[in-house]
Amino acid sequence: MFSTKAFTEFIRHYLIVKTHVSIKKNNVYGSYKNYFISEGLNSEAALVDLFKFADYYDQILNHKTADTEFNRILDHINVIDSKVVFSYLLLLMDLLSFGAIDQVYTNELAHILESYLFRVKVCQVPTNGLNQIVVGLCYLSKTDSN
Repeated sequence: MFSTKAFTEFIRHYLIVKTHVSIKKNNVYGSYKNYFISEGLNSEAALVDLFKFADYYDQILNHKTADTEFNRILDHINVIDSKVVFSYLLLLMDLLSFGAIDQVYTNELAHILESYLFRVKVCQVPTNGLNQIVVGLCYLSKTDSN
């Protein structure tokens, strides 16, 4: 599904959704290994979940979901080239898939994110704090869905 670099980025975003912790680019393998062990996962369950999220990630990268409006937003986010928000988009797609949120709400949240990213780019505001914001969004969204 992905090149080696894209796969590593995907795993990093996946781990942010699952652990609500910022993952350093140079520690993706170790972080996944720790996640796998701490969650008591078996290989089959881990692969099923990874494949589900890999499909979401592929849809984000190629802006090819079932919703035209969401695809337009994903296209704009990809043009802005701010992959740091992909973790939150993965979470939104997962919440949407099991009915915790609907497509209208998903589009609304994604549009707010798109607008924020555009403003940050236009104003040339440093994005070094954006990673922690995304981690926080993933954590808040996960607890709200339970």
